[in-house]
Parts: sequence; C-alpha cells; structure tokens
Amino acid sequence: GAYFIVNGTERILVLVEEIAQNRIIATKVDGGNISEIARIHSEKDGYVQRHLLERRIDGTITTSFANITRLPVGVLLKALGLENDKDLISTISTDEAVQEEFYINLYTTSAVNKDEGLDEIGKHLKIPQQEYRTERAIKIVDRYLLPHLGQDPTNRLAKAMFLAKAIEKIIKLNLGKIEEDDLDHYSNKRLRLSGDLLEILLRSILLGKWGLITRVT
Repeated sequence: GAYFIVNGTERILVLVEEIAQNRIIATKVDGGNISEIARIHSEKDGYVQRHLLERRIDGTITTSFANITRLPVGVLLKALGLENDKDLISTISTDEAVQEEFYINLYTTSAVNKDEGLDEIGKHLKIPQQEYRTERAIKIVDRYLLPHLGQDPTNRLAKAMFLAKAIEKIIKLNLGKIEEDDLDHYSNKRLRLSGDLLEILLRSILLGKWGLITRVT
C-alpha cells in the first residue's frame, strides 16, 4: 500500500507520527523559566496550525501561533470578547485556587475591551499604522487562531472558551491537581499512513493549481 515505482525508481511512503489534532496536551518543563506548556494542533481541511501556551514560573501565561510569539493570554482573551474581568476569571475556572493563580495575567494587558485587545495584538506584531494594525490582528485571530473551531468572527467566543480550558489545564498541572499528558502514549498521537499522506499531497497540488487559475483569471 505504500510501495511505488516512479520513473523506474523504487519509492516508499513511511508513516508519520503526529500529536493528536484539536486536543490540549499539557506537560511539565524541566529547567528554565517555563514550568508548564500546553500544545494544541488545530486542524481544518488538512491544514494544521500549531499553538503553544507557556506558563512561566512567575505565573504569567503566553501563547504563540502563526507569526505571533509569546503574546500574553490576557490580551488575546480580551480581543476575543471576554471584556469583563470577573467573567474572564469565571470562564477560566470555578476552582478558586486556579483563579488565584491566574490573577497575575490580568495585569499583563491594559486593554479593557476587544477593540483595545486587537490593537495590542497589532502592536505586538510591531505594525505602526493603527488601521492596518487592527485589520491585521482581526485576520490573524479569525483565520489562524484555532481554525478547527471556525474562521468567522462569530466563532471568537468558542475560541475564548477553548483557550480558557487550556489555561485551566496547565494551571491545574502546576498545582498538582492533574497528571501531565504522556506524549509517547498513542492516545495522544495520530499516525498518518500512505493514504493520508497522498491525500495531503493531492490537496496541496489542487489548491496550488486553483490559486494559479484564480490569479490568471
């Protein structure tokens, strides 16, 4: 099923191991100023966008995805519509110990509403023009943040809820309330076999040709 002759040459496809898509995988980190991380591989239509949440020893949590690096989660949650601090805290968790650990992240942003949150994302990307800054931030949040939950402005609250659960998980891991996920366990992995790999290759070729046709027309 994975052996081919291409132009007279023997070719084989080797299976690929990947982290399970659309799941929150939380693990501890030994050494450095990062204590816990959570990985999320968000997949939509064969495209995988990798997300990383990092909790520092001082309790601050940052997120990285697309071309955004270590953005404070408080900024992102405000941009997604969790404008009220009380609602934001209760969305993270109903556990008071978890809430206490998260409080420091409220001071990592000066944004009080979603518009200011989007503007801070634009500043984090070092975009000088305010209009283009907000436009770029909206595009990244809607298109590249957790695309498996949707790529429309109406999906922002669902994305905020998903991020809140990821934040709760790494804080609970830090507090010893849960065990870390085993990256080597096959429940946290997916295997891409020959059919999957050929599907990805065919989709990329078709999308490339479709994009070329669109540009020409």
